[in-house]
Amino acid sequence: MWDDAADSPDPSVAEHVRRYLATDGRDGYLEGGVTNLVLTVKGRKLGRWLRTGLFFGEDDGRYVLVASGSAITHTHPGCVSRETPEQTHERLRQVITMADLAVHEGVWCFEEFPADRPPELTADTLAVVRDSESWSRLVPLRDGGADVERFGIFSFHFPAGLDNSGFVGWLAGHLKAELGTGVFVICGSNRARGGIYDYWGCPIDLVEEAVAIVRSLRLA
Repeated sequence: MWDDAADSPDPSVAEHVRRYLATDGRDGYLEGGVTNLVLTVKGRKLGRWLRTGLFFGEDDGRYVLVASGSAITHTHPGCVSRETPEQTHERLRQVITMADLAVHEGVWCFEEFPADRPPELTADTLAVVRDSESWSRLVPLRDGGADVERFGIFSFHFPAGLDNSGFVGWLAGHLKAELGTGVFVICGSNRARGGIYDYWGCPIDLVEEAVAIVRSLRLA
């Protein structure tokens, strides 16, 4: 039944869905750093099965689905805005222009620790995350770090009340198209500076080019 479902008329969405299904989500679940799912529904008027890819997020224990060209806003969680890709691009250029951009000097890496030994929160620690098996601490590269991946880091703080929904996928897409590289993004919250902020990491050899692209997207 679902094998006969019609794909989205948007070629990029249709390709994403086919890739997602062919790999059981291994390729496509995280697209542009955002979680995705495939939704299949039966059309109300014609009774045809239709499928599309959707971003999704969680808001206070509730799942929120976001259509292509739409996004979840940090300022009003769970609110879904609808706009054309052109409108999204123009809005997010305003966002990146108004955001406080910082480039963090030096070379950064992840240090790993066993799950039962949480790392010390040193003054130069930018972030700490964990999975079921280990802790990971983002810190400047120290002596003896020959076997770790090396990253350059830049970050954004957004003004309060600014609709920055869709920002991660939008900017990650630009960096992938221009440089061929993926990125990692770690988010935190500081309500005294507007709420959500992002740390962005890319291979150290490409960080200068990545920052140049970011600056080119900021409106004069």
